[in-house]
Amino acid sequence: MTETSKPESNKNFAPRPQEYRGVQPVKFLVWLLIIASIMFFGAITSSIIVRSADGAWAKFNLPTYFYISTAIAVVSSFCIQMAHINAKMDEIKKVKLFTIATIILGAAFIGCNYLGWMELSSQGFALSNDIEGGQSASFFHFATYVHAAHVLLGLGLLTFTLVQTFRYKVHRKDMLMINISTTYWHFVDLLWIYLFLFLILSL
Repeated sequence: MTETSKPESNKNFAPRPQEYRGVQPVKFLVWLLIIASIMFFGAITSSIIVRSADGAWAKFNLPTYFYISTAIAVVSSFCIQMAHINAKMDEIKKVKLFTIATIILGAAFIGCNYLGWMELSSQGFALSNDIEGGQSASFFHFATYVHAAHVLLGLGLLTFTLVQTFRYKVHRKDMLMINISTTYWHFVDLLWIYLFLFLILSL
C-alpha cells in the first residue's frame, strides 16, 4: 500500500505498548473466562441430559426469533474477523466500520433472543412455570440468559476496542485489543451455535 493510499496517517497512531515476555494479563484473563465458561456450560448441558432422561420433560418448539439470532451470530463473527484482518493492514476506517457492525449485530442478537423469551413465556414456558415437565423451559431460559450475559460482556469489550480504534490505539503494531475482542466474540458465537443445536435436539 502506498503512502498516499492509506486511509489513516500512521503519525496519529499511539506508540506500541510495553511487550510482555510471558502471557499478557488481559489476554490471560479472557482465556481464563473462556475456559471457565466452557466448563460451566458443559455442566449445564450435562444436567439437561440427566434431567431429560427422567421422563418428565416438556417438549416445546423454539420461536423463529432464535433461528434469526443464530444467523445474526454467524454474520457478526464474519464482521469482527474482517475488522481484525483490516487492523493488520492499517485500514483503520474499515476496522471502525466492521467493529460498529459487529456491535449492532450483537445488540440485534440480544433483541431477537428477548423477543423469543417473551414468546415462550406467553405460551407458559417461562423460567418459572407450573407446566408438568416445565423444567425443560427453565433450563432453556437459564442457559440462554447466561449466554446473553456473555454477549453483553463481549459488547462491552467491542465498545472499548472501538473507542481505542478512534484513539488510534488499534493498528498493525498494537493488535492486543482487536485480538482479544475477536477471540472472545468468536467464542460466544460458537458457544451459541453449540448451545442452540444441543437445545434443539433436547427439546
